Amino acid sequence: MIEFVDVHFSKEKIKKPESLDAILIFTPPYVYTELQPGIAAINAFANHAGIKTKIIDANIGGLEYVLSNSGSWFLSNFINGIRTKKAISFLKEKKSYLPENFEAFKNTKDVIELLSLKASMKSEENFRLRRNTITYIPKYDAQTRQGIIDALEDKKSNLFYEYFDRYLVPQLLELKEETDFKVVGIAITDRKQVIPGFILSSMIKERSQDIKTVIGGNFISRNRDVLIKNDEINKYLFSHVDFMQILEADKAFPRLVKDVSQNRPISSEKTIWYENNKINFNPSKEYLNLDETPTPLFDGLESWTPEPVIAYNFQRGCNYGKCGFCGLMDGYDTFSQRSKDNPSLFQPRHRSYDLIIHDFKNFKSKGYKFINLTDETFFAKDQMIISELLSDNNLHFQWTSYDRIEDGFLDKNLVATIFKGGSFFKQFGVESLSLKSLDSMNKGTDNLNIYQILKNTHDAGIMNHVFLLIGYPEETVEEALSLFPFLEKTKNYVFTVKPAWYKLSRGSPDSFNPEVKGINRLYTEGDLAPNLHFETTKGMSKKTGHAINDILEGWVNRNHILNYVSGTYCYSQRLFAGYKTIIDVAHRIESGEIKRPNPFNPQTPLSNREERALKQVWGDLVGQDFFKISRKYNEGNRNPQLISAYERIREKNITTQYFPAGFKSIDDLVFIAKKISEGIKTELIHKD
Repeated sequence: MIEFVDVHFSKEKIKKPESLDAILIFTPPYVYTELQPGIAAINAFANHAGIKTKIIDANIGGLEYVLSNSGSWFLSNFINGIRTKKAISFLKEKKSYLPENFEAFKNTKDVIELLSLKASMKSEENFRLRRNTITYIPKYDAQTRQGIIDALEDKKSNLFYEYFDRYLVPQLLELKEETDFKVVGIAITDRKQVIPGFILSSMIKERSQDIKTVIGGNFISRNRDVLIKNDEINKYLFSHVDFMQILEADKAFPRLVKDVSQNRPISSEKTIWYENNKINFNPSKEYLNLDETPTPLFDGLESWTPEPVIAYNFQRGCNYGKCGFCGLMDGYDTFSQRSKDNPSLFQPRHRSYDLIIHDFKNFKSKGYKFINLTDETFFAKDQMIISELLSDNNLHFQWTSYDRIEDGFLDKNLVATIFKGGSFFKQFGVESLSLKSLDSMNKGTDNLNIYQILKNTHDAGIMNHVFLLIGYPEETVEEALSLFPFLEKTKNYVFTVKPAWYKLSRGSPDSFNPEVKGINRLYTEGDLAPNLHFETTKGMSKKTGHAINDILEGWVNRNHILNYVSGTYCYSQRLFAGYKTIIDVAHRIESGEIKRPNPFNPQTPLSNREERALKQVWGDLVGQDFFKISRKYNEGNRNPQLISAYERIREKNITTQYFPAGFKSIDDLVFIAKKISEGIKTELIHKD
């Protein structure tokens, strides 16, 4: 029998210390399965600097509140509160992750999804917790400053307003009375958190003139050029927030707390504020030395997992750092100096191995066993060294990592060593099977050994994941379709697949010189948009890239059993399900013991979106001339000249030879994808 748990938004959950200097709040909504690294790093540095801080996980509190209060009247809220407690309690039980409980786990996630849909309907904002993803599209546009202003003027319509109003802000005011803290830091990592974060800051300022609010995080950092403008929009925003901080604020936040506490001029670097009728900004003066940072402190952060999974960085950003499409790095110090003249400029930083092991020892002393190593790439050589050091120091952890397709993973001894050292789940940036696209991306890999590398990690007992990127500038339809035979060949030893279409990311190397890649900037996006609007001038169109992505997702859903099973567990929950459970459940599905629901059933009919996508890709493969001629031909036109043109094109085009009237199923497209891939291989052999 499942025992109910106390809801995290209850006042009793916040233990009140004797004195505090600052509160750190992680804002909803975000991933609910791991303890976040940035706020933990700042918390540790503040304590190291003599600043007394406390973390409040408003993400978990906010999610649990809106799920529990998703009804429209008292009794329905009471029932939904019970269902929420029961579901979250189930997710926190280790036995829930056993193979025999897979269907119960899936049903529990379905309950959470249903509650999120009810909350969405109640608030009129788009909110959904589905499988391993969180969707939140607020009423107002978080990609523009004006959208934030509109949301601030209509706070009560926000999904999280009631949680802030009834629980979080009153708790902060109580803590203020008891501890007299001066500053609240509000972390905004993702676009989904922007409007709730600004609303929370505004509500705090409305109810207390003695609390100063600071907003920071990756989203704020990547929009620094807009937020430092001395214009009327920013001046209005700063009537709802006292300070913003950009990039790595480990040192900057405690310095700002001291400035505020001692009522002295603002000296903290990386800080934006409004004073003397203008927007002020103290730029960054130095890069953070990672060997000078203390072990992160995660106290106060929570997750819907049986044990806490901490997210830890031993480097800041990516120590490869050259991929043209990647804008994530723009929020780190050493990537922030990039420009049109130096679009790939960065300085690699890596915490020393001794201090990494020191951190792991501290984690062990706190009882942590599971770690998401969130560095954007974890080189094979570093994995080998750290795995050996962990073993030598009798430190037993299970960890996930982001990886490159490196030849080091061809060495089965290396793979066995890192498995013994705790490697549990590897996320590979595969992106493409096209050598031309990989070279254009500046990816630094050729993926020639990808099959063996994925198989080696799988055979060693390590779960793996592949990221795919569709429609990189100048990529052709034929090149993109090579992903279908790749996925079919690897579906029994790849656990999860994430295809995504190409986006021109703000702060990426591509964004500084887009014309070099055949990209035409449109400049129609919002002033805070993380992705920039564009059109391609070479290769497949954006529309076709989106279509291929939709078809890939449809194929994966219907045919990739491991992806269906693994994807039922959200991110770090997979650490508790594990390799053996996922393989076991997949076998039960294959035997018919466990049924798959739509859209994860091979017999699932095509959706309207998939039908449109197939038509779009077919049109690109056959060309506009045949597309127009075939339409007339299929309507019964038998003009001799039309028939001659029809047959002439059909003989030369492999798609028209097999499917002159279009694709009727995803399998039709996969068949053509294989034929095209075989033709490309034959052509390469002849060239050699």
